[in-house]
Amino acid sequence: MALVITLGVGDTFTVGPHHYRVAGLQPEEGIDLVDGSGRQFHIDQGDAREILAGITFREGPRVLLTKARLAIVAPREMKILRGETREDSDVALLAVVPEVHLLSGELTCAKEGEVRFGSNDGMVFAELEALLDGGHCPVLIYASESSISGSPRVSWGGTFAGVSSASSDKHRPPSTVSDRGWHIHWGVAGLQRLAPDQTRLVSTLRGQHAARPYAKSFVPHRPLIIENPL
Repeated sequence: MALVITLGVGDTFTVGPHHYRVAGLQPEEGIDLVDGSGRQFHIDQGDAREILAGITFREGPRVLLTKARLAIVAPREMKILRGETREDSDVALLAVVPEVHLLSGELTCAKEGEVRFGSNDGMVFAELEALLDGGHCPVLIYASESSISGSPRVSWGGTFAGVSSASSDKHRPPSTVSDRGWHIHWGVAGLQRLAPDQTRLVSTLRGQHAARPYAKSFVPHRPLIIENPL
């Protein structure tokens, strides 16, 4: 059964770890949404649209010109909350993942709702979790070992889904199942390749508390906490 919430432009909500903001309302029908990594979705009063596995959105009949009703269907274990969004976080995670694992992990995320990657940078993630205090933040991902040349650019995104000391194989990309020795596994919900106009040069990002953005020649090699650019 769907949960229906009333939303206006600028309002925010979460479905589990997935964050959304109302970017615009069309005059008679249509809701424009933006998720935690900057991806855009258009929802109307037609058939329900599956945003992620098990999560669908559909606009209900319009009552007010400045408000719309959004019907949300999600797995029972996912809480649906208003106002708990990425804008609450001043920080984001800049992560580095080999492209082959991102391509493999995208399928895992679509099936399981999140994907987990191994890391030995436990202190970075411990600091991030302390800053978030149980909340979430955007994940901006630089695809390493990619065949695409040019200046370093964030081309994948998602929402940070916490850290665990171990991870079941169902949440790991098939390309990493044989990998061992990681101290922790960090999760990404809603992992997707960004559209060309939504990618960002790494040199436009700024580390937490940094006075200026990264240099044009900077190539990230480990996870970094940065100021939220979204």
